[in-house]
Amino acid sequence: MPAGEWVNLYSATSISVGTKIVIQNTGSRNVILVDSVTKPTASTGFNVITPKEYLVSSNAPDGAWAKSSGGSKLQVEESEL
Repeated sequence: MPAGEWVNLYSATSISVGTKIVIQNTGSRNVILVDSVTKPTASTGFNVITPKEYLVSSNAPDGAWAKSSGGSKLQVEESEL
């Protein structure tokens, strides 16, 4: 993912909005995650996912956005949990 830009995880992966997802940070920098329908306008109300860690979204997220100040890599999959 590009440095300093919000990425819509559902659009980037073609996973249907509302599907529970697992997000793993496979990069080397922290990534912030926000559940939001629209692109976030601030960096508040977020979760931080450190390198090699993962996060499972809420049961029916209405949107999921990610951002990393230095860029990073994420693996995003539909959750079976």
